[in-house]
Amino acid sequence: SESIEPLYSEHVPINKKTDDRHTCLRFNPASSAEIITNGPSNVLFWKHDNSKLISYAPFLSEKERNRFGSKSAFCVSAFFPGTAQASTSTENGQLIIWDEPKADTSLET
Repeated sequence: SESIEPLYSEHVPINKKTDDRHTCLRFNPASSAEIITNGPSNVLFWKHDNSKLISYAPFLSEKERNRFGSKSAFCVSAFFPGTAQASTSTENGQLIIWDEPKADTSLET
């Protein structure tokens, strides 16, 4: 029988201080090459090409994070259909809207 090999595989970083494991993964319905994941304290945008996965972690300043409740965990993330924008909800009912990151801010994992 033929074995099936993964096309892509990448380690999702875990925040060692908080043991923040990503529990939400969504594909962009407009582009299967774009993925968003989140754990309680961070969000990652992913893109893949024919050889690798690249991730980008949007930055929230301490001031911005406090607006959403610094202890409020991220719950669910999803893309808006037909766009590169996405949203993330928090456990205290806040909604964060993300725009597509600039190409030069991507970080390789």
